[in-house]
Amino acid sequence: MPRPRFMKLPAEKQAAILESAAREFAAHGFDGASLNRILEQAQLSKGAAYYYFDDKADIFATTVLHYAGDLIGGLAEMTTGLTADNFWSTFADQYAAQFAFFADKPWAFGAIKAAGRLSLRELEENPALVASLGEVQQGVVTLLRRGQELGVVRT
Repeated sequence: MPRPRFMKLPAEKQAAILESAAREFAAHGFDGASLNRILEQAQLSKGAAYYYFDDKADIFATTVLHYAGDLIGGLAEMTTGLTADNFWSTFADQYAAQFAFFADKPWAFGAIKAAGRLSLRELEENPALVASLGEVQQGVVTLLRRGQELGVVRT
């Protein structure tokens, strides 16, 4: 995860760094991504990069988790107000919002997909990413369980 200094950057600078990283990881995957290309696009020196992140894996994890948050950000709040009558329409609205977000920023979805292509070795080397992806998965599981409780999702 990023060093606390990264979180103190202005939101616009954080967004520029994460977008540059997402574009690079979407285009080349984790292994093929170049830290130098990310830094060039973000207009960040290598020294500054290591001031904010430990390494390329840290930038990758931070980027994936940032955009995964956009993917499932509303799931937790969404599940509390669900009823049998509004489950599927609410689900469809959430899906449409996610689709619109990623249609506007396909590189963000590409960065998330790059995480899905990691090898077991790469995942073992990045426990923070694994833990956070587990949170994403748990959000989906929570939504499905709520649907089962309401009787609108079969087991």
